[in-house]
Amino acid sequence: MPDITRTESQLWLMFLCGTYIRLGCEALHMGQVNLMGMADHDWETWDAFLQKVRAFARKESRRGWVLLDAHTPHGGLVARGKSLLDFNSFPLRIKEIPEKPQQGILQVGYLDALFGRSKGCMTPSGWQCESLPYLVEFDNFGISRSPGVADTASHFIWGMMRSHGSIYSLRFTGINGYGMHTTG
Repeated sequence: MPDITRTESQLWLMFLCGTYIRLGCEALHMGQVNLMGMADHDWETWDAFLQKVRAFARKESRRGWVLLDAHTPHGGLVARGKSLLDFNSFPLRIKEIPEKPQQGILQVGYLDALFGRSKGCMTPSGWQCESLPYLVEFDNFGISRSPGVADTASHFIWGMMRSHGSIYSLRFTGINGYGMHTTG
């Protein structure tokens, strides 16, 4: 895992950001900023680095800006009341319904779900928000040791987080906590 406080990591990440910006990308996902910033206790290094990325984009991008997001398991990358990111991102944390095989629900407060936890701040573009906008995503990183078995203490929905095959034929029965309920 890169350490953002190390010069080598910053040079490599800046090379990647610059390459993608010059290719025309207008939004960059910065990955797991908390893990890469474990030694960056007040987010000072991330702040300085992302300012460099934005300065590069002002000169080199088609529109003169770039949108930045990252996985934010703690609700945001906020330093001194200002978000370092334009929006937060984090995997959906789908809770199994044990009595209904292969069904799940999105629930506020389940595990480390981002729903209702995106921090308020001043955004990089200068507007104040009570909760920074966020994107939630299907995560496809692995499989548990017991696929097909419900475990409401695990982030593996029914033991699987694969994006191919029939795994995502799961039926969402609703979003608990926001008053929205849908069936698949």
